[in-house]
Amino acid sequence: MNKYEQKDKKDLELLKKMLAVQGFFTYDLEGKGIQVVPGRYSAVFVNMKKTWSHPEILFPLAKKMANLCKDCDCAIGIESGGSPYASLMAKDNKINLVLARKEASERGENFAGYVGEKEKLLAIVEDVVATGKSAEMGFSNIKNDNNRIRIVCVLSYGMDELIAKKYDIEVVSLYQIDDLLNLLDPDLNTKITPYIRAYQERLRGMIAAGKYTDKEYKS
Repeated sequence: MNKYEQKDKKDLELLKKMLAVQGFFTYDLEGKGIQVVPGRYSAVFVNMKKTWSHPEILFPLAKKMANLCKDCDCAIGIESGGSPYASLMAKDNKINLVLARKEASERGENFAGYVGEKEKLLAIVEDVVATGKSAEMGFSNIKNDNNRIRIVCVLSYGMDELIAKKYDIEVVSLYQIDDLLNLLDPDLNTKITPYIRAYQERLRGMIAAGKYTDKEYKS
């Protein structure tokens, strides 16, 4: 557990609510898997966007993320997973809001909003982090010797330390994938965990090599 994490009873109750949302946690261990993007299937899929329509989940999550960024000057939401959290965090902490586009606009702009030189600690906001590659687009053009970067996410696949070391940044997460696994029925946990461990092993290899072969792995 790092210095930002607090796994109290209230946190786990919120995670239980997330698990109860239809479509948030899906799996197909016998067939070809769950389609996560056109043409790409995964045995296990966590879809944070399914919780956006549940204010009793979205708002507390954003509040907890805001508490991890009390010292930040700017919240940069990664399209589209991090956008709702970044918006609420910026409101709560009264800081600058910027949204990072996955593709540049027609005018070649990668950001909606502006990151100024006075902002020294930038929060890169994501829903799920696997390799940190998606978050990289939020800081690759603005990271310099005069500022610091902190990735803040709801759920991590456990690569926080590797990502932090690779990019020389901070990475903090409300939940690790094991927090979710531990709330599953024991029999289901036993079935799901090997798939997650195999996925994590692939993530370690991709982070080390800097090669990302699939959209799913760029989170």
